[in-house]
Amino acid sequence: MGGPTHRWWGNLGGPVQRGIVTYSLSPFEQRAFAGVLKYGIFNAYRRIAEQLPYFGIPMLLAYSVYRWGNARYHYLQSKAGHAELVALSG
Repeated sequence: MGGPTHRWWGNLGGPVQRGIVTYSLSPFEQRAFAGVLKYGIFNAYRRIAEQLPYFGIPMLLAYSVYRWGNARYHYLQSKAGHAELVALSG
């Protein structure tokens, strides 16, 4: 058996790669927060407003079911609710 069985990542013994070009930018040349105050707030508002129908309507529906169930539970635990349950069951 020839050679070590454990090779470092990127040096796995395959053919030499050619024609791969890698570009990079120095961290000192990047402007990570360029325009965040000028464009970021409005862009975030626009993106949230676009997604509102997809998460707002189901959340509103779920909250209304939660409120209805809570109110119904408290009613059934009251004197009038117990009377209604007795009238329905017997």
